[in-house]
Amino acid sequence: MRVYCPRCLKAETTCYCAQLKPAAVRTRIVLLQHPREYRNPIGTARMTQLSLENSKLIVGLDFDNDPQVQTLLRDERNQCVVLFPGPAAQNLSRLDKAELKLKYLNERCLVLFVLDGTWHCAKKIITVNPVLAALPQVSFEPGKKSEYGGVRRQPREYCVSTIEAVHRVLAILEPAVDLEPMLQVFRKMVGFQAECMRS
Repeated sequence: MRVYCPRCLKAETTCYCAQLKPAAVRTRIVLLQHPREYRNPIGTARMTQLSLENSKLIVGLDFDNDPQVQTLLRDERNQCVVLFPGPAAQNLSRLDKAELKLKYLNERCLVLFVLDGTWHCAKKIITVNPVLAALPQVSFEPGKKSEYGGVRRQPREYCVSTIEAVHRVLAILEPAVDLEPMLQVFRKMVGFQAECMRS
């Protein structure tokens, strides 16, 4: 019988907790995970949450009525945005430091809601949550292909995993923070899965 780690929920043989070095970032990352993605053994939402201090992972579909989400939205000290490449999304990669500071790094706490799931599941979350859909949307330019490689197929060239997306956004917003440990843990997981597939 397999023994699972209660923190990362991986089997003890694939537990990555010892490699985690949670980064302290100003941006509050809130991962909204579709229930289908919760069962994915190579999903990266929990890995992302464990890699960042003061982050939160909420599993569900109806977030407009989720008390945790509503508390964050009602707090006037928060500036809430959702990471989603909609047609009106603000591309963070195209803003200079002054614009970033003026729009997102001001006296308010930036709360970044990140949708975790396949593209179909992410669109579903936006569709069934009008309050979430009404939030300002932000996006970024990936710059390079996902490092998921042959472990998980991406629908388009610009698609990346949740942990890669959060890493790239935080690298734009908070370039002084060392975020490399996030990707190191991710790469180790990808490498292990690739080796399993080969053998």
